[in-house]
Amino acid sequence: MADGFADRLTAFQARLASIGPAFGDDETGSLLGVAYDEAASFVFESLGEALEELGFAGDDLTAMARSHEANEADNGDLFRVLLRRMEG
Repeated sequence: MADGFADRLTAFQARLASIGPAFGDDETGSLLGVAYDEAASFVFESLGEALEELGFAGDDLTAMARSHEANEADNGDLFRVLLRRMEG
């Protein structure tokens, strides 16, 4: 999921960059452009941090699932040993 989000975020940033100055080249447009660039920079930085955290969460969940799977396999082995002992 994190990889897909990263791909879409990169594509979105590239599309925005290809548009060029959205507010024109006059003085007012330039001022609005500077404000927009600062806001966009903040948003993309925040999204990048969220993406990183999403990746960490995915790694943690994968590790937890593997641990749970190994635990279940160990428990199954223990019950099979107990069953063999009970059967004599």
